[in-house]
Amino acid sequence: MTMTRFENELGNGKPKKDEPKSTFTSRIATAAVADFKKEGNFRKTNGGELFYILERPVAVVVPLADNSIELHTLVMRRFNVNAASKDIYSALLIGFQIEAFQYGKEVVVHQFSHADIDTKTLYVSLLDAASMLT
Repeated sequence: MTMTRFENELGNGKPKKDEPKSTFTSRIATAAVADFKKEGNFRKTNGGELFYILERPVAVVVPLADNSIELHTLVMRRFNVNAASKDIYSALLIGFQIEAFQYGKEVVVHQFSHADIDTKTLYVSLLDAASMLT
């Protein structure tokens, strides 16, 4: 089984000899971002919300917030890092947030329905996570 970039960078979970801890946490966060980009993409809203869309194996929207149980679960499953591991988890969270803020595609999120006055179009969700009526 092929190791993820994160697993390769994490190694034994400790910095390399003479490597500052901040360099180590930055390196593993960068690796985790690269691994996440293989399975989904980072997004941001025009209101400043940051999130990750996991595309495989199933589509899931994951808020990039410290209190996000979806993020806690995804990080635990992908990287075996518990949110209680404050140093590493915080480095991952900040790395994900920076990626979404700097490079995430900006999207407009509408709840259930939206009216576009310019085009005189009403969009209504069928609440099935896939269909929208116009």
